[in-house]
Amino acid sequence: MAAKKSVQLSGIVVAESAISSIDPDKGVLMYRGYDIAELAEHSTYEETALLLLDGELPSSERLAAFESELAESDLPAATEDLIDRSATDAAPMDIRITGDQLMRQCVLITTLIIASVAPGVRAQDSAAVKRLTILTFAEPVQLPGKTLPAGKYRFEIANTETTSNAVKVSSENGETAYGIFLTTPSTLPQRDLKDQDTLLMFAERPAGQPQAAREWFYPGRSIGVEFVYPKDQAATIAKANKTSVAASDGDKTGRVDETGIFEAK
Repeated sequence: MAAKKSVQLSGIVVAESAISSIDPDKGVLMYRGYDIAELAEHSTYEETALLLLDGELPSSERLAAFESELAESDLPAATEDLIDRSATDAAPMDIRITGDQLMRQCVLITTLIIASVAPGVRAQDSAAVKRLTILTFAEPVQLPGKTLPAGKYRFEIANTETTSNAVKVSSENGETAYGIFLTTPSTLPQRDLKDQDTLLMFAERPAGQPQAAREWFYPGRSIGVEFVYPKDQAATIAKANKTSVAASDGDKTGRVDETGIFEAK
């Protein structure tokens, strides 16, 4: 007999949040637009806590101040009580692990509460969260499916309320939109977090064609975005650079290698 599927909560909105989002089809959980798998691999616990609090990954100065604040903080009463009660009959390492988990839960719960109710940390209120940047191109530049002539352009996260994986490009004053472009998280571990310059990395193109914008890193960040190109365009870029390129094929995203083979995520 087949198990009966519960539909009691089907179609019911439990809550709306700018902090996290879930893609049930791809099995992806995101914090402030960042895939948690990327955060787990490239970000520290403190950096992730500040992402939830501030709506953006921290600069080196903000991270240092936060770490100093944590270092000077007293243990929560619940953690002190746990240590006192367990001191006589538990192994020191077990106490440390349990206490550490309890502290992290307390900090994370506090972080989520503050980020949920404090209007001062809402993502859309901060140009830094939107990563608003004015870029000047002396020559034409390719973006996915579009070529921008030389000029000044406004780059920013398209919608900080849902996902950071789309970049909006418009005129310098923001009045003319040139497109919203899909991206995927990218990392540059060797980048100096004190670097306050915007970094836009280009891919080589065949002779006579404009360079293709490939990755964009906001000042003070080692996690940025890589532009996702249509499969055919990505294959041309991959062949010219002898490397794989983020690509889309219909509703699928993945990478195209230098031989033109597309592998979906």
